[in-house]
Amino acid sequence: MAHPGAALGRSICRGSVTRMERSDFIMKKFLLSALLATATGLFSPALSWAIQATLFDDAYTVSSKPTTKFGSLATILVNPTSTGFIQFDLSTLPAGTLPQDVVKANLTLYVTVASVKVPGSFAVKRVTGAWDELTITAATAPAIGPTVVAGVPIALTDASQFIAVDVTSLVQDWLGGIAPNRGVALVAVGTTSLAFDAKESGTTGHYAQLDITLADSGAGSTGPTGATGPTGTVGATGPTGAAGATGAAGPTGAAGSQGSTGPAGATGNTGAAGAIGATGVAGPTGATGSTGATGATGAVGTTGAQGATGNTGATGATGSVGPTGAQGATGNTGDTGATGATGPAGPTGATGNTGSTGATGSVGPTGAQGTTGSTGATGITFEGTWADATSYQINDIVTYTGETWIAVFDHTSNAGRPGRDGTSRTHGIDR
Repeated sequence: MAHPGAALGRSICRGSVTRMERSDFIMKKFLLSALLATATGLFSPALSWAIQATLFDDAYTVSSKPTTKFGSLATILVNPTSTGFIQFDLSTLPAGTLPQDVVKANLTLYVTVASVKVPGSFAVKRVTGAWDELTITAATAPAIGPTVVAGVPIALTDASQFIAVDVTSLVQDWLGGIAPNRGVALVAVGTTSLAFDAKESGTTGHYAQLDITLADSGAGSTGPTGATGPTGTVGATGPTGAAGATGAAGPTGAAGSQGSTGPAGATGNTGAAGAIGATGVAGPTGATGSTGATGATGAVGTTGAQGATGNTGATGATGSVGPTGAQGATGNTGDTGATGATGPAGPTGATGNTGSTGATGSVGPTGAQGTTGSTGATGITFEGTWADATSYQINDIVTYTGETWIAVFDHTSNAGRPGRDGTSRTHGIDR
């Protein structure tokens, strides 16, 4: 597969996105966060500003299926036998961010449509071991540490709604080195059963978000460099320092023979330098140039063109029309207006009351079916979210992690995954 504007070659493989794709995703998110942060600093005098961390991994494990991987699915199940895992990358925060800089940190989750099977509550707990969405199973799951937030309530009416959880203390611990950033675990309390959207969701696509609000340093974002101010006037020249003492004269050279000049005597030592004169009074500092105008925000890139729609097959001939049903009784005719003199028509008399609608006539027999039109050229077919076990034909369309892909040839094997073992197998799906 190929990214728009790039050569073909990148592929969709079994499971989640590759590490390279995830790096691209993180960089795009970082640039977006930087733009938003700049806009906030330039146009808002708020006392704090928010940055969104990048969702890096989301998955869940099932205790009854200890070796099964669920990291590539569209939801995160949380119930008595299933535990959710979420991990964020904090590299979007400014370098040197300290725990005390964090004013607020909210974890926002979207409850998947019609997924609340048993209402109740769930807990958010610290994860203490390393894990990855591509490999985590119940058998390899990391250790789960202390509870961060206990008893987050869930009602039946919370389906298709966002749930916000305050995890400020946890993020401060991550930044302060008190605990490593291994993400959080979502653990059901009692018999509670529900699901949250994962980043692989191809329907609503409301994946988990971590919004971190930082205290404003008061300096605000650095604006563009203003024009250089005029040069200040030159200060008065300081007085000339006293001349140094003359060095001792060198010895006279020996007299040469008549006519030729004897060699010059050695140069005497240089006298000590005179004291440096006092520095003149500094001229006044030039006025500071006005701040340059803020550059306009770059235009959003254009959306990629949609693939051409396949030609529609010819429409079959229309069947013959059935006989018209009996007409209902005519309503009473209103009084006819007086007939005007021959020539220009006189005014039309007032319209009488509309008669009641007659009974609907019986439906005529169905006309004979027209001959089938010739089959049109194959168009694109939307197949929904990418699935590992599904075979796809040319021009099939799927969605995957918020992107749209098209099959460029028929294929039946979806095994393999680029970026995990150093291999890459193209499956005919092109974005």
